[in-house]
Amino acid sequence: MLPNRKLLDAGHEDTAAFILRETTIATLNVARGLKHELDVARCRPRARAGSIGGKVLGSELEVLERRLAGGAQQRAESRALVEELRGTLDDERERHTILTGAVAELRDELASAKMSCSASDAAAEALRAQLARARESCESSSARANALQLDLDAMRREHAATVSAAAHLGAKLDACLAREAELSQGAAEAAAALAIVQRERADALLALESARAELMAAQAERVAAVSTASELHVALEGALRAQRERETADRDGAGAALAAENACAAGLATTTAELRAALEEAQRRYVDIAAAADSLRIELATARAQHEQHAVAVRARDDELLESTRREASARAAADKLRAALGEAHEREVAALAAATELRVALDSAQSVRADSALVAAVLLRAELSATERAAAAELAVTADRLRDVEAQLKARDADLALERERHRNALASRAGDASAVAALAEARAALAHSSDEHARSTAQAQAHMRELLAELVAARAPRAPVEREPAERERTERLRAELAAANGRQVAIAAVVDDLHRELQRTESFHARQLAAARKNERAALACAERAEREVHSLRAAFASDAADQQVQCDLPTAASADASLHGALQTAARGPACGSPERRADAGAIAAQLNSEQRVIKRVLVEATERLAATRERSQMLAEELARANAQLAQHAAPPAVDFDGALR
Repeated sequence: MLPNRKLLDAGHEDTAAFILRETTIATLNVARGLKHELDVARCRPRARAGSIGGKVLGSELEVLERRLAGGAQQRAESRALVEELRGTLDDERERHTILTGAVAELRDELASAKMSCSASDAAAEALRAQLARARESCESSSARANALQLDLDAMRREHAATVSAAAHLGAKLDACLAREAELSQGAAEAAAALAIVQRERADALLALESARAELMAAQAERVAAVSTASELHVALEGALRAQRERETADRDGAGAALAAENACAAGLATTTAELRAALEEAQRRYVDIAAAADSLRIELATARAQHEQHAVAVRARDDELLESTRREASARAAADKLRAALGEAHEREVAALAAATELRVALDSAQSVRADSALVAAVLLRAELSATERAAAAELAVTADRLRDVEAQLKARDADLALERERHRNALASRAGDASAVAALAEARAALAHSSDEHARSTAQAQAHMRELLAELVAARAPRAPVEREPAERERTERLRAELAAANGRQVAIAAVVDDLHRELQRTESFHARQLAAARKNERAALACAERAEREVHSLRAAFASDAADQQVQCDLPTAASADASLHGALQTAARGPACGSPERRADAGAIAAQLNSEQRVIKRVLVEATERLAATRERSQMLAEELARANAQLAQHAAPPAVDFDGALR
C-alpha cells in the first residue's frame, strides 16, 4: 500500500504512528480532566467544612453527594471508556506493529526508490546529453535544410528558366508552324502563278500557231504572187519583145524597162528569202518555246513533288508534336502520381508520429507512477517533445492540405493552359494567311507566356511547399533520432527513400524529355532551313523561267517588229514606172504582209501584243511579290536563327537540374 503523498509532502513519514499518538494523547487528556474533576470534588467538602454553617454544609454536602454520585457514575463511565480505550490501544498497538512492518517495508522501498532515483538521475543526464546531441543534430539539420533550401531555390530558378525556355520554344514552334503555313501558302501561290504563266504561255503558243498559220498563208499568197509575177513577167517579156519589134528605135526606153523589171524580180526574190528565213526563225523559236514549256512542266512537277514532300513532312511534324504532347502529358501524370505518393507517404508518416506519440505518452504515464521528481522532469521533457512532434505532425497535415490545394490549382492551371493552347492553335489554323493572324499570334504568345509564368510560379510554390514539408519532416524526425526505430517505421522510411529515388529518376527522365524536345526543335529548325533553301531554289528557278519567258517575249516582239519593218519597207518599194496598172496591183498584192494586210490581221496582231504586254506585267508583278516574300522569308529566317541561338544559349546555361539528396536529408 502506497503512502499518502500529501502527508509525505507535509513531512509525516509514519502515518499510523501519528494517528496512534494523537489518539492516545486525546484519551489521556480526557482521563486527566476527569481525574482532576474527581479530585476537586473530593477535596471541596473538607476545605469548606469548618467555615460554613450547618444548613449550608448540608446543602453543599447534598450537592457534593449528588456530584459525587455523578462523579462515581462518571468514573464508571471513565473506567468503561478507559477499558474501551485500552482495547483500542491494544488494537492500535497491533496496528502499530503492523504499520511498523509496513513502514520498514516502505523504508526499504524508499531506499530502492532512492537508488532508482539515482539511476533516474543518470538516465536524466543521459537524456539531457541526448537532448543536447539532438539539438546539435537539429542545428546541423537546420543548416542542411538551409543548404537544401538554397539548392531548391537554385533548382526553382533553373526550372522556371527551363519552363520559360520550353514556353519560348513552344512559341517558336507555333511561329514555325505559322511560317510553314505561310510558306505552304506561298508555294501554293507560286504554283498558281506557274499555272497562270503556263496558261498564258499556252495562249502565247496558240497565238504563235495562229501567227505561223498566217505566215504560211502569207507565204502561200507570196508564192501565188511570185507565180503570178512570173506569168506577168513572161507576158511582159512577150509584150517587150513585141514592143522591141514594134519600137526598134526606142532602145533606151526598153533598156530602162528591163532594168526596172530586173529590179522588181530581185526585190521579190529578196522578200521570198527573208520570208523563208523568218519562217525558219519562227520554227526555231517555236521549238525553243516548246522546250521551255517542257522544262517549266518538269519544274512544276518537281515543285509539286517537293510540295507533297513538304506536306508529308508537315504531317509527320504534326504527329511528332502530338507525340511530344502525349509524352508531356504522361510526364505530368507521373509527376501527379509522385505528388500523390509523397502525400500518402507524409500521411503515413503523420500517422506513425501520432502512434509513436501515443505509445510514448502511455509509456511515460506507466513509468511516472514509481518515478521521482527527476523522472517526472524527464517525463515532462518527453511530453514537451511529444507535444512538439504533435505540433509538427499537425503542421505537416496542414502543409499536406496546402500542397493538395496547390496541386489542384496547378492541375486546373495546366488544364486552362492546355485549353488556351488548343484554342489558340485552332484560331491560328482557322485564320492562317489572314493579316489579323499576326495580332492573334502575338496575343497567343503573350497569353502563352503569361500562362507559362503562372505555371512556373505554381510549380515553384509547389516545390517550396514540398521543401517546407521535407524540412518539417526532418525537424520532426531529428529529436527522435536516439530512439530505436520500429521495423515498420524503418520499412516506411525505406519505401519513402525508394519513392524519392524514383522521383529523382522521373526528374531525370523529364530532363531527358526536355533534351529530346530540344533536339526535335533543332531537327525541325534544320528541316525548315532545308525547306527554306528549297523554296529559295524554286523561287530562283521561277525567276529564271520568268526571265527566260520575258526574253522570249522580247525576242518575239523584236522579231514581229523586224518582220513588220521589213514588210513596211517592202510595202514602200517603188514599182516600175513603166509597168501597167495590172502589174502594179499584182506587185502590191505580192508585197503585202501581216502588218500591211487586212484590218482583221492587224487587230489580231494588236491583241497578241496586248496579251504579251499583260503577260509581261503579270510576270513582273509575280516577280515583285516573290522578291518581297523572299525578303520577308530571309528576315524571318534570320530572326528564327537568332531565337534559336538564344534558346541554345539558355539551354546550355540551364542544363538538367541535379537530383536532390533526399536520403541525406532524411538521414
